[in-house]
Amino acid sequence: MVDYFKRNHVFTIKTFINKKTSVELKGTFGKELYFYDFDFYDLVKDVINKPRDQVLTNDDLKEFGSNSFYFKKINDKEFLMTLHNNNEI
Repeated sequence: MVDYFKRNHVFTIKTFINKKTSVELKGTFGKELYFYDFDFYDLVKDVINKPRDQVLTNDDLKEFGSNSFYFKKINDKEFLMTLHNNNEI
């Protein structure tokens, strides 16, 4: 992730539901994405119709037909993010 996103650098991600948000790669080891405008897990739960008060699991994503998140770099300040299924490559 560090090779793809710059540490301590705010950039924009356009989500799979056309929502733009500011994001930064930081954290103790500099490998955590921080979404400034919304709760990432709540966004995913809304998309896959899972109640917000329940824990999001890999099985939930698989049931939805996905098993990962895919980021496409537009430029150094913009990325697209979508749910993805690595098994379909």
